[in-house]
Amino acid sequence: MITGEEIRRARQRAGWSQGELAKRVGTSQRTVGNWERGDTSPSQREASVRQALEGFLDDDRPESVSLSSVSDVELLGEVARRLGRAHSRQKEVAHHDREAPITQAEDASANPDELAKRREPTEEEFLRMAADKAPENDPREAREREWSLRSEESQE
Repeated sequence: MITGEEIRRARQRAGWSQGELAKRVGTSQRTVGNWERGDTSPSQREASVRQALEGFLDDDRPESVSLSSVSDVELLGEVARRLGRAHSRQKEVAHHDREAPITQAEDASANPDELAKRREPTEEEFLRMAADKAPENDPREAREREWSLRSEESQE
């Protein structure tokens, strides 16, 4: 059975957050945190956890080997293989990250009224709203009253 510590180390090697691992496994970030702390175990999802973290788990790594017993070609081949696997995983994550803003933009364009509700009102809209609630507070009305009074005073 996989331990919480193994999950945490493998997730960190993969460069993923708990939320990213949760998405890949089909569970919540809270559940991944519980696994990593040892509060619960991923017994029903262990296969999907192992599949998601394949290549990053300790048991996927070969036993320690003295570097002097390995040829440079073998060593470079292993490094290239691991870098290639890590690069393909990073591309997959980047692909998902690029899609998120597109989805958000599509949601906003599908419902522009909802988007308009979320933005801050302009100064003119704010003044109009204030005037609608209390016309005597409308600065435009106040300016007009002031000019009227000045013109009346100047005519007297």
